[in-house]
Amino acid sequence: DIDPGDPVTMTIHEFMEKMKLSALHPMSKWRDGVLLTCYPAWFIEEDNAIPYQLVKRHLSRKDRLVPLADMARLMASISDVQAKTLAQEYNAVNGAMQMRPLFALYGRYPQILSTGGMRLTPQMVEVLRALPKLIGSPGFSDRTATALRLVQINTEYGGQYGIAIRAEVQIDGKEWRSLGGFEQLPLPPKKATEKPLH
Repeated sequence: DIDPGDPVTMTIHEFMEKMKLSALHPMSKWRDGVLLTCYPAWFIEEDNAIPYQLVKRHLSRKDRLVPLADMARLMASISDVQAKTLAQEYNAVNGAMQMRPLFALYGRYPQILSTGGMRLTPQMVEVLRALPKLIGSPGFSDRTATALRLVQINTEYGGQYGIAIRAEVQIDGKEWRSLGGFEQLPLPPKKATEKPLH
């Protein structure tokens, strides 16, 4: 950390000396009797910093259920590092991490949220096979996968209503099969959990 700290207890000379020792290329100037100081690192955003507007729009409360459309928009808008940071704070994002590669597709293929899903090419099917946590469905490799979609299902578990978010693949242009997913349950604040679907 190169922050020179709070200057309140220092003289101007002491603070400027500390600034020169701790910061790369410190800058300062006097303006109307006020000394303005900074260094370039003050303007560099950390890799894991998440824009506040994204959090406000999609994750307004930590105990809130996050609908599929909001989760897809959020996950397609952030980096892997940002997603891991949010997963530490928000249970819904933590549950969605296993499906991060599929949520990331939403940015290029928004039809992944439609009833018919996004059409799959043979190359995309090979990518899906590389996701071992999701592709555990028997028969997936024996048949032709033609489309992929993400769906939201309203659930009820022990008297509590939640939502399940699942990835489904269409086989031979007909039947839809679940590849896995996660469930969000509205437990009391600070206790919200995700129940894996198997």
